Amino acid sequence: MTPIENLRPRVNAKHADLVDVFAGVANVFAAAATKKAELASSGRLTSAGVNAELQGWLAKGVLPQLRRAEKLVSDGRAALADRRKALSAPAIDRADTARAAHRQEARAYLRTLNAGQQAELLFKGDPLFAEAALELPALSGVQPDLIDKARAAFAARSAPDIMAQIDEREESLSALGAAVEMAKGNLRREVQPDGQSFDSWFAEAQ
Repeated sequence: MTPIENLRPRVNAKHADLVDVFAGVANVFAAAATKKAELASSGRLTSAGVNAELQGWLAKGVLPQLRRAEKLVSDGRAALADRRKALSAPAIDRADTARAAHRQEARAYLRTLNAGQQAELLFKGDPLFAEAALELPALSGVQPDLIDKARAAFAARSAPDIMAQIDEREESLSALGAAVEMAKGNLRREVQPDGQSFDSWFAEAQ
C-alpha cells in the first residue's frame, strides 16, 4: 500500500465528489517516477532530454488534475469557513430594544470579570452572555481567542447536525489536501524545472 492509500479511509464515502478526485490523485501518485524510468530506459535521451520530455508529459495530464484537486480543497475549505462563520453568529432581533439593553448590561458585566469567569458565563451561563459578547466582541472585554471558542460553542449548540456535517467534510478535504501534497512531493523529487522554481512550474506549465 502506498502512503497515499493510508489517507483514503479518511475521505468519507458520502462525499462522492471528493472520493472521485482522491482516486484520480492516487492514480497519478507515482506517475512521474514511472514515466521517468520509462523514458530513461529507452536509451535515446540524455538526462536533460528525459527531464524535458517528462515535464511536457506531466503538463498535459498530471498537472491539470492535481491543480483541480488543489483548487477543490482550497475552495471547499473557504466554503466551510463561511458556513461556520454564519452558524456562529447569533440572530439579533434589532426591534427588540429590551433585549438589546440586556445585552449591553451583559457586556458591561463581562468587562468586570477575568478570563476564567468570562468563560464560565459564555459556555455555561445564560445564553444572553454569549449573544452579547458575539454581537460586539470589542465591547465585551473578552479576548479574541475566547471569542473564537465561544463562536464554535455557539454553533455546536445551535446547529449540531450541520456542524457535524461540516466537520466530516473538513476531514475529507484535509485528507485530499494531504494526498495532493504527497503527489506534489513526488513530482518535486523527479522534475528539475528549467529556469524557474518548482512552484512556478507546477502552476504555469502547459
